[in-house]
Amino acid sequence: MKQQVVFSIESVIDDPDVAQLPVPDSPEVSGETILVVEDEPELRNFLKDSLSDLYNVRVASNGLKAMEIIEKTPVSIVITDVMMPKMDGCELCRTIKNRVELCGIPIVMPTAKIQKKRIGVQVL
Repeated sequence: MKQQVVFSIESVIDDPDVAQLPVPDSPEVSGETILVVEDEPELRNFLKDSLSDLYNVRVASNGLKAMEIIEKTPVSIVITDVMMPKMDGCELCRTIKNRVELCGIPIVMPTAKIQKKRIGVQVL
């Protein structure tokens, strides 16, 4: 039997432990740079707008443009789509993780794609 887990943002906001966490006043305070790699302009802009109050946010529309940014700008974390033109998120992840100077950058790959067959997962 599957159990459904329900989570709401209100429960986190009302949690007194979470409410006490310090929030930086500006992106300069955090000093962290997030690279958002997304080919869909609406979602790319949403993520940028949502994160830019707390972090320096750079954006790219595909993996090739993301690599250009990563090679010129120190990046703290990459949030990338999986399916994109030119260089997809999986290839971007492999490229970053195979380079010694970049392999420490954390990568988050959210996706809405549903796959019916089971696949193995490789942790890089």
